[in-house]
Amino acid sequence: NTESLMISAEEARLAQEGLVDVPLLGRRPAAQHQRTLTVLLGVGILVLGGVTLYVLSQTEKVSQQVAASGQALMQSQRLAKSVSQALVGSPSAFPEVRESADVLAGTVRALKNGAADMGIDPLGASFGPQLDGLLPKVDLAERNAKAVLAQEKILTQVGDALRTINRQSSDLLEIAET
Repeated sequence: NTESLMISAEEARLAQEGLVDVPLLGRRPAAQHQRTLTVLLGVGILVLGGVTLYVLSQTEKVSQQVAASGQALMQSQRLAKSVSQALVGSPSAFPEVRESADVLAGTVRALKNGAADMGIDPLGASFGPQLDGLLPKVDLAERNAKAVLAQEKILTQVGDALRTINRQSSDLLEIAET
């Protein structure tokens, strides 16, 4: 009971002097505590804003890298499909082969070295060995695509000839049946 009376007396004395006791900040006038807390709040908001901006920039960087790796995967599948169509002489496949090979090679190189024009930062050093193993395969795919493109005229002629033979063979089969 005497303790509560002592605390009350101490609080009454502090109130008469205009002092407020705040943990960690000590005994000071209320206006001074308010200024200190306002400054701390402002610093906290600035730090939070800085951290938010940093996290957002890192998230953007990672999302560009993920998008580029997805693009590389899609273009590798597209290249495989269009090369097989080009080999049977489909004229519409050759522009796809050219575009897919270029985009695939450019995207994988951007993941390795970075590309400001594409907004892609290089992947970290931890991905270096995987990319070093992948780059020769991408270069080989690009060279092979160029070899297919160099044979465009011959492949389309062979494709046309095969389609003509198929039409004629079905006509011959009909004639033979009659």
